[in-house]
Amino acid sequence: MMQNHGSIAYGSTMDQAVERLELLEWLAELYWRASSMGTPRVLGDKDFEAIITAAMARGYGAIRKVDKA
Repeated sequence: MMQNHGSIAYGSTMDQAVERLELLEWLAELYWRASSMGTPRVLGDKDFEAIITAAMARGYGAIRKVDKA
């Protein structure tokens, strides 16, 4: 048993394992912060579909030319 000894992550390379561990730590902090405001709600498939549709409609992530005028 490794109770209270921190997170463990694995990968096919050391870099991949570290990347996964960093993601796990970020997600744990995100959950902790969300929990301070109440019980976090898990998003379902319909929620993700609505988020993606809204992002696409707004052009989120699209490359745009910057007018330097």
